[in-house]
Amino acid sequence: MTNKEIKKYIVAYNILESLICSILIVGVLTILIIVFKNKLENFKTIIKYIYYLIIFFSLYSTFIDPFIDIKTYSYKITDSKIEYTKGILITKKTIIPISRIQHVTSTSNPLLKKFHLVKVGINTATQIHELRNISIEEGEYILEQITNILYSKFKEEELNGKQ
Repeated sequence: MTNKEIKKYIVAYNILESLICSILIVGVLTILIIVFKNKLENFKTIIKYIYYLIIFFSLYSTFIDPFIDIKTYSYKITDSKIEYTKGILITKKTIIPISRIQHVTSTSNPLLKKFHLVKVGINTATQIHELRNISIEEGEYILEQITNILYSKFKEEELNGKQ
């Protein structure tokens, strides 16, 4: 699979995931408004604007954010650290020292499987960092790469400890 095809899968997955969440949120909100219609009569205008605001953000997160997300998310793995960056207005750069990693996991749900994607979890003592929307092949490569780095560091420490 080419990089361009993978990006299409990632955008499609993000759109579908956001669409499902948006439908659930707007649906539950609509049901609540219908059920409590008589009790909310005094706040009709405020509720209407909140409802429109939620619909606006749902449309944004479904149809605009996935395209921005694919352009602003990146990661890099070296022998000493894992670094990932995300965000457009507020950019968050996270650096995880290899020495702090306890274990790595690969997670896939039915929706991710449909798009041939996984999430790679990097577990430290205090937090789980997630590299998301990665192709299955790349996810396996990342797991193997991090495991090899950790194993070589462990062997190096073991050899230094015996001397």
